[in-house]
Amino acid sequence: MLLIEQLKQQGKRIVTTNGTFDILHTAHLHFLEKAKFLGDILIVLVNDDASVKRFKGETRPILNEKERTLHLAYLTPVDYVSLFPEDNPLDYLKRIKPHFHVKGGTFIPERIREEKELVESWGGQFLTFPLEEGFSTTNIIQKIIDVHKDTSDAHKLCFHEPVEMFNRNLIKTKPLVERVSKSDLSILINPASFPPPIDAERLEHIKALAVKIKTARENNRPVIFCFGAHLIKNGLSLILIELMKRGFITHLAGNGAVSIHDWELAYHGKTEENVEQYIKEGQFGIWEETGKYINSAVSAYRHLGYGSAVGKLIWGEKLGDQKVSHPNKEQSLIGQAYNLKIPVSICPGIGYDIIYTHPLCDGAAIGQAAYTDFLKFAKSVSQLEGGVYLSVGSAILSPMIFEKALSMARNTAKQQGRTIKNFDITVNDIQPGNWDWAKGEPPKSHPAYYLRFNKTFSRMGGHLDYIELDNRAFLHNLYALLIK
Repeated sequence: MLLIEQLKQQGKRIVTTNGTFDILHTAHLHFLEKAKFLGDILIVLVNDDASVKRFKGETRPILNEKERTLHLAYLTPVDYVSLFPEDNPLDYLKRIKPHFHVKGGTFIPERIREEKELVESWGGQFLTFPLEEGFSTTNIIQKIIDVHKDTSDAHKLCFHEPVEMFNRNLIKTKPLVERVSKSDLSILINPASFPPPIDAERLEHIKALAVKIKTARENNRPVIFCFGAHLIKNGLSLILIELMKRGFITHLAGNGAVSIHDWELAYHGKTEENVEQYIKEGQFGIWEETGKYINSAVSAYRHLGYGSAVGKLIWGEKLGDQKVSHPNKEQSLIGQAYNLKIPVSICPGIGYDIIYTHPLCDGAAIGQAAYTDFLKFAKSVSQLEGGVYLSVGSAILSPMIFEKALSMARNTAKQQGRTIKNFDITVNDIQPGNWDWAKGEPPKSHPAYYLRFNKTFSRMGGHLDYIELDNRAFLHNLYALLIK
């Protein structure tokens, strides 16, 4: 209590008060201003968490003792804050011996008798200030519950019900350099090389698609390209980059794995691990740089969207003030898209990708960034009249995001007196499909009915064409026809 003695020697008048101060409200602020007006130094004694629970029950406090004391310390009238573990502050009052001790609220005499008698024993004054009506932590809690009463978990949120979760901080990551990767930059296909030969029927379908793409771009209509991560692992990045540079693609969309394989090639020059080997070791996906840099970029640049965040990291080679070299950024699909200002929508599934195992993963940041990308995607879909949508190998993601985005787009277009019905959808996959989708949806007795992605796309309107072909042969031949 040396500080208190020094203050008193300086002629300072000491004022104390005590309480829970769980959620600060207007009445608290006015009360503390009045208390400070009585003297020179205001010391607030705060019940620790254990004492609050003894007095108010297991659901309190809402804010822990560290938060409560920090909030008080930031207030202008408050000079010092101290926690006390007892049910009342008698021991602290004996040591401080304030000139004034103030209570806020209405109290029965018996409850405050000990404090009053103690303070008056050394000539101090004990005062009570009634709090303003209508303000209380209990009322605030009840208002939150009332406002969110249709949310089944509202009471859990308010009362901080404990949730058991896996502790990611116990995970030991390893550097990428220690990982055996199955693919490297040698997988990249030279766009200028001859495309694989294909049969005449499929070639005619691709020729028709090339005409549709050219027509769409001549009319300044979008060409949206949605794909899965196997396209990256099949070495098709350079072909897609050339298509973007030549203006044939206006929007890219893919899953979280697309960003991971593309980033690893740009940063490390290698990608694709042996899942069977590393899952046995508890090491699958748990690589330091992949989790660290992608998560950090998405958190730092979430306002840009997931795809642009990763693209900015790759192309700018910086994360804040930190230099992060990407020796192969010229071969990066997402990096080049960022450079060319072509939107890349990454629409991940929570828990799907290896970056979720890393301690730096921030679900809120990923959610915000991914939803921003979905809205970018929906914006392009809203302009699809006269355009082309290509879906290559993304059997789950592509049809799901497309149908929701199209419904949103048609909803607003209808209000504006527009329609979105004249567009082309081309799906490329290797799953067998011998149904003519121009006839509409097949009957349930036909195997094509269970080709889920085509069934979804067939319901969207427009014109649907399915090309059963390896994506390397499909995209390389399409590129050759587009630039011819």
